[in-house]
Amino acid sequence: MEKGYNLDGVLGTSLIEMYYKCGSIESALQVFRAIPNKKLGHWTAIIVGLGMHGLARHALEVFLEMHKVGSTPDGITFAGVLNACNHAGLVDNGRQFFGMMINEYGLEPNIEHYGCSVDILCRAGHLEGAKHIIQNMPMESNSH
Repeated sequence: MEKGYNLDGVLGTSLIEMYYKCGSIESALQVFRAIPNKKLGHWTAIIVGLGMHGLARHALEVFLEMHKVGSTPDGITFAGVLNACNHAGLVDNGRQFFGMMINEYGLEPNIEHYGCSVDILCRAGHLEGAKHIIQNMPMESNSH
């Protein structure tokens, strides 16, 4: 990273997103590591990027680091974490983070969170668990 740019704000998040969307997750990680005072957007962007590039375990490590330093995730962060679990088939981790979202952070899942959780369970052959989630969602499923 060239010196002189303040990556603490939106610029840092935008660079992380640009790099991972262009396929350069290493450059996205380099920007992320160069940010001294990471904000929620930085954490979320790199978690989403890592998950999209099939680096689910690394995404979960970053999430746990975020948790450890006291940064509070939001629904978008958890969507990134659940997507990472989904793509890697990490059923137990997906369940753990879905529960953490609700019980530890008091966040109400939206259709994306439920959809991800159902997809994780279906891919692993846990059809009854997926059916249970669908039947107990506080909103209607958008299936036709």
